[in-house]
Amino acid sequence: MILYTYIPTGKLLDWLGRNEYKETAFAKGMISIPEGKKIAKNIEFQYNPEEIEKSRDINWAVRGAPGEDKPTLHYVGGSLETMPLRLIFDDDIDELDIKYLKTNFPAKLFEVIEWFTSLTKPVDELDRPPIIKVNFGSFGIIGVITNLRIRILKAWPNLAPRMIEINATLLEAN
Repeated sequence: MILYTYIPTGKLLDWLGRNEYKETAFAKGMISIPEGKKIAKNIEFQYNPEEIEKSRDINWAVRGAPGEDKPTLHYVGGSLETMPLRLIFDDDIDELDIKYLKTNFPAKLFEVIEWFTSLTKPVDELDRPPIIKVNFGSFGIIGVITNLRIRILKAWPNLAPRMIEINATLLEAN
């Protein structure tokens, strides 16, 4: 029989000597523009992704010489990290809540779509798209969007977005 003991994250990290992390009840990931850029807005993830990943290729060269049984490997160099990101934003509320519909219908998701689209366009003074920062706890990346796909999963009767999916690929900016 295996027994499991729940240890709050903050207390476990204190025990490990890593007390710089504080225990929080709930944290959300965030995308932001680092200071000094024209677009200065943050967007919190409405729903934290179930999984998030980063990858980096390491380049090796295989070199063989005449008469050698096995070629040798030579380190060539690394590459930039990439991070695919899939986010869901949902404005799906009870259609009977007329007061909410009058005050919030449906600009919020249009603003999210416009903001993500703006991250793929050159900023005037930089003549390139802005560098963004993705924070997911201690896991994240500072980079640029190299691919953006926006899907409207649900729409209101007037075709305004009700639920959207943002898929982006980020490339590390060094």
